[in-house]
This record gives sequence, C-alpha cells and structure tokens, in this order.
Amino acid sequence: MASSGLRFFLSTIFICFVLINAQPTHIYDHCPPETGNYTTNSTYQMNLNFLLSTLSTNTSLNDGFYDATTGQNSGKVYALALCRGDVASDVCANCINTSSHEVIQRCSNRTSATIWYDECMLRYSNKSMLRVMEQNPIVSMPNPNNFSDVDQYNRVLGDLMNGLVTEASSSSSSRKFATGEKNVTSFQKIYGLAQCTPDISRLDCESCLQAAVGYIPECCFGKQGGRVLKPSCNMRYEVYPFYEYTAAAPPQSPPVNSPPPPVTNTTNTDGKSMMIIL
Repeated sequence: MASSGLRFFLSTIFICFVLINAQPTHIYDHCPPETGNYTTNSTYQMNLNFLLSTLSTNTSLNDGFYDATTGQNSGKVYALALCRGDVASDVCANCINTSSHEVIQRCSNRTSATIWYDECMLRYSNKSMLRVMEQNPIVSMPNPNNFSDVDQYNRVLGDLMNGLVTEASSSSSSRKFATGEKNVTSFQKIYGLAQCTPDISRLDCESCLQAAVGYIPECCFGKQGGRVLKPSCNMRYEVYPFYEYTAAAPPQSPPVNSPPPPVTNTTNTDGKSMMIIL
C-alpha cells in the first residue's frame, strides 16, 4: 500500500511539473489606449471572442501563421497569430490558446492589442494588419551577462545576424524564419534567430529585421544575448541554444545595416529588464 501511495504521489508531482513547464513564457503585452475601448457585450466584443477562439487550431494547422477577420463596419475585427518557426504544432496551438485568453485579461476592453510570448505572438485590431509592415512598438530584452571580448563578439554577432536577415527575408518556404550559429572562440558559440510574419514582402521583412539588428547597440551592447520584438518581425541571439535544431542552409553574405531607430527607456510591470519604443 505504501509503495502504491508513493507511486501515485510521484506521478502527481511529475504531471504537475510537466504542466507547469508546458506553459508558454509571457514576454510583453501592448494595449495602446489611443486606439480606444470597445463596450462590454457589444458586437465588437462578440466578434473578437469568436475570432480569438478560432486562432489556436487554425494557426497550428497553417504552418504557424494565420490571419482572419469577421464582422462588419464598427463591429469588424482583424486578428493575426504567429508561432516561432521552430516550435511543434502542439506547442504552437497551446501558446496561441493561452495568448487568446490572456490578451483579453491583460488588455481588457482595448480595441487593439499585441501580446508576445517566447513561443508565439498574437495581435488583434479594428484595422486591417495583413501585409502591413509595422515597426512599433519595439520591445527589447538584453541578457544581463556581459561578454568579455566585446570587439570579437560584436564582429561575429554582426556576421551571424546580418546573414540570418538575408536568409529569413529571402526564404522560399511559407515561413520567413532562419536560425544559425557561429564560433566566437574555440570553445564559445553564439546562436541566432530571425523571423518575420509571412504576409509581408521580402523587402519589408529585410527592412524590419535590419532595423532590429541595428538596434542591438542601443539595447544590448556587450551583452551575451538579447532579443528585439516588433509586430512584423523579431530576432534573438544567445550564447546557448534556445531553439529547436532544424536542417538549414548557412547564412548568406550580410547586407548593409540600416541605422538604428531612436531609443526610449522604460520598465514593464513584471520587473523584467526591457526597453520599449511606442
């Protein structure tokens, strides 16, 4: 009996551990007040709730990206969901499902909102977002640790990320997504990721990612890692693997960087070290 009870206890602990670790990692949510609020029980709210309920399944079935609209006139709602290009379909579905519920809580009654998780992003609005490249807001998160040889690190980082910009923007697949790695020293690597929403053009994707890479000196200079999130693209780099490995071609020759955008400093309510440009 004692043995059976112990097995049950350990099984319960294991299940709880799996469920906790299965939850997507929230990063930031943007609830712009200037877009206004919708009225509780309005047609807009009903259409929004319906649209959000469809995103999880449809995004995971459509290679990690889905956009939809429903309603007419003042009740019309647009929504867009993107999963990180390397995550499995069940992880994608779980992240979009979580974000669909959380965005309503975090951006209560807002007509427009964007929410980012490590595994996905979700946006909704009363204005069309499809094929519209949007650079703002910009959310950046530096790794708190510094790299000792900054000059060498920055050279390798620039080569890696500029190559990933080219690879992601010129991808022939339905995902504008690329990952890669480079040696900083004989015992230290750097890993990078770049992604755009698949609806924007190659040139818009390239422009969005180039600006994100150009922002690295402002947000993350000398840091071992960092990420820059925008509505239309995102990029990240670290000194450890943070993505699922996939067979990918090596990054191509880097393009010329765009100048970095101006900086505004702020801190989010979760206490994470961030920079936000609205």
